[in-house]
Amino acid sequence: MFNQSQIVAMLDINDETRTINVIPQWPVVPWETSSAVPDVILHDSVILEFTEHLDIRPEANAVFVRGEQQGVAVKVKRFGTAGDNFAADIVDKLITDNQAARMRGTTELANAGNKIQNSIRTKVLNDLPPIRPGMLVGIRKGAEVFKSVCDASTIAASVNSTNGQVTVNQTISLLRNENTL
Repeated sequence: MFNQSQIVAMLDINDETRTINVIPQWPVVPWETSSAVPDVILHDSVILEFTEHLDIRPEANAVFVRGEQQGVAVKVKRFGTAGDNFAADIVDKLITDNQAARMRGTTELANAGNKIQNSIRTKVLNDLPPIRPGMLVGIRKGAEVFKSVCDASTIAASVNSTNGQVTVNQTISLLRNENTL
């Protein structure tokens, strides 16, 4: 048995198909978001609530990842860097081949550095479907434009008791690097 933190992934639960998908925690690593195409773009005209929180984390551009008694040992470094600022070593029994080590190391490096956590509430509309974990979301907030990874979402519906109008809102949690616009 393993837990979600061992494989550094998110669970995307689809009620309609009754499936649970394991998706990467960082489908687009923070240092590549500026060139990535977002899955959806939210304009400030559809944003009902917006909060922002700074999460201060140590910087790193390299990490050692290895299996426990068996497995591999790999130094993973961020491409284009000196690889001289190390995150804490990762030792995990699931690290049994180089690809697993590279994936885990890349996620650790993506988690390094200061992050901005946003919470956004918006409506669910015909042209704005539910935003799911793992999607890259572009946000246009005033003059600022940035891209973030959705790491959680909830949907709530309400019915107006006077006129019977149904309102469906979604709240999404987004995570991005502090210095990534």
